[in-house]
Amino acid sequence: MAAHYVRLAVALASIDALVYTPPRNISMYDAWLYVDDGAFTAYYLAKPANASGSGAKPAWDRVMTITSDDGATWSDAGVAVAKAPGAKWLGSGSVWRTGDAFVLSYSQEGYGCAGDPGGGPTGDPTWCQSLFFATAPTPRGPWTTTPAGAFPYGEGYEIGGRWDCVAALRDGDGGVYGYWTASPRDGGCDSCGAGFGYSKDGVTWAARPTPGPEIKGEVGGVARAGGRVVMLFDAGRAFWSDAPAGPFAAAALNPSFLGQALGARFPRIWGSDVTGGPLLATHHQMTGPDCSGDGGLECPVYLGLVKRATLGADGGLRATWFEGNDNLRGEELARVADADLDRGLWLEGTLGAGGGFAVGLAGGGGDAAVVVLANGSFALGLTRNGAWTAPPHVVDRSLAPPSNATWRALVRNSATGFGMLEAYVGGVLALPWTLPGPAAPRAAPAAALAKRVDAPARPSAVPQGKDANSKTTQGRPRAASGASSAATAARRRASRAAGVSVASHGDL
Repeated sequence: MAAHYVRLAVALASIDALVYTPPRNISMYDAWLYVDDGAFTAYYLAKPANASGSGAKPAWDRVMTITSDDGATWSDAGVAVAKAPGAKWLGSGSVWRTGDAFVLSYSQEGYGCAGDPGGGPTGDPTWCQSLFFATAPTPRGPWTTTPAGAFPYGEGYEIGGRWDCVAALRDGDGGVYGYWTASPRDGGCDSCGAGFGYSKDGVTWAARPTPGPEIKGEVGGVARAGGRVVMLFDAGRAFWSDAPAGPFAAAALNPSFLGQALGARFPRIWGSDVTGGPLLATHHQMTGPDCSGDGGLECPVYLGLVKRATLGADGGLRATWFEGNDNLRGEELARVADADLDRGLWLEGTLGAGGGFAVGLAGGGGDAAVVVLANGSFALGLTRNGAWTAPPHVVDRSLAPPSNATWRALVRNSATGFGMLEAYVGGVLALPWTLPGPAAPRAAPAAALAKRVDAPARPSAVPQGKDANSKTTQGRPRAASGASSAATAARRRASRAAGVSVASHGDL
C-alpha cells in the first residue's frame, strides 16, 4: 500500500486565533451568531468572573458582542443589553431581521409569572422567566428594548417552567416562527418538546402548541435545509419536520449532529435567515473536566470554531469545515516540537479507513488519539505506548470509510492549561474535545489503534429527506470527500520544492 504523507505542522496566526475567550474578569457561556453582508457578529451571555470559594456566584447579567470580518478572528465590541434592575438573571437568545430592523431576543428571570414588565418581583412568590426583545438598526446595535415589554408564558405551557432562548425562522411573508426552550403541558410526556409561536413583526408574539419532539431538551436553533426544517434540540441532536409547525422526528443519519460528550456545550445551527448564505453552526467549549458551567476564573469558556452545517447527498446533516477558518493558518513550522501551544498548532495530512493520528499530552500524560474505524466512524480517546488506556469515545457520522481523505487537526491550550482539539477528516468534524490536561508539541500516527475498537452497528437505510438540490434520497452512507492520490502527490512535490518538512508515516 502506498505511504501517506503528512505535512506536520503549521502555526496559528495569533494567541486568540483558534477560539475566542473574553478577558479573564468576564465569564462567558451561551453564544449565538448573525452574519450581515459578510460581516460576522456573535453574542454571548456574560457576568463578572470570580474564583471558587470567594463568595456568592455572580448572576448572568449582560449580553456581550464580538465582531469579525471572517468568522474566525474576533474583536470585543461591548455590551449589547444588560439585565434589568430587580431581575434575578438574564438568559440567552438569538438575533433575526424583520423589515428594516434587527431583533435581539433574551430572557430574564425574577419577574412575576404574569410577565410584569416593571423590572422585578411584584409580590408573586414564584420566580418566573419572561422573554424580551430589543431592536436596532444594525446587528451590532445600539439596542433598545421594545415597548411591548415581556412575553410571558403562553397557553399550553407550564407556568414557572423554562421559557427562554428563541430561535427564529422567517415565513416568507414578513412574519417569524419562533422556537424556544419551554415546558409544554401537551408534548406527549412531562415537559417534552419545544416552545413554539408566531409573530407578524418579530417582537409581539402569540404562543402555539409545541411542534415536538417528544423528549425534553433545549432548543439549539432551527433552519431550512433541502426543502425541510431542521431543529437542534437536546444537546445537539438533529430533528426534522416537513413543516414549521412540526411534528419533529429524530434524524436517521448522524442523529447527534454535534454532541457534548467531550466538552462542547450548547451546539446551535443558523440558516440562511441568519447567515444570508450557507448553514453555519456554533458552540462554546468548556476547559476542564470538573467545570460545572459556571465559567469562573478556574474554568474559562471559549467560543469554538464556526462550522458549516452541510446537508449531504444522502440527506445527512453534518458539521463540516468552515472556509473562514483557513485564515487561522500561519507560517509553516519545520517541526511540531517548535510549536507554541499557547498560540495553537495546525496539523494536516491524508489518511484512509483504519488511519489516525495522536497529539501529545504534557507531563508524561500519553497521547490524545483520533482514528477512523473500519466503517468510517471516529474513535477519540487517550493512549499510552500505542494502546488505549480506556475505551475511546466513538462517534458515527453515518459516512462510508474514507480513502486518502484529507484531515486537519487544530489544537491549543487554554488559559488554565487544558488542551482543546478539533479534528476533521474529509472536511467532516469528529467532535470538539477538551483534553484532560495541557497538550504537548508532539504528533504521531495512530493507525494500529483502530484495530482495537469495534465499529458500531448501523441501522438499515431509511428514507431521510431531501438533499441540497431537493431530490428525494435514501439514507445511504456517503464517502467523505478527500484528496485524490494525484493531488496528494502534487502537494507533496510542491511542499518539497518550497523546502517544507514532510514526513512519511507509512499507513497513517
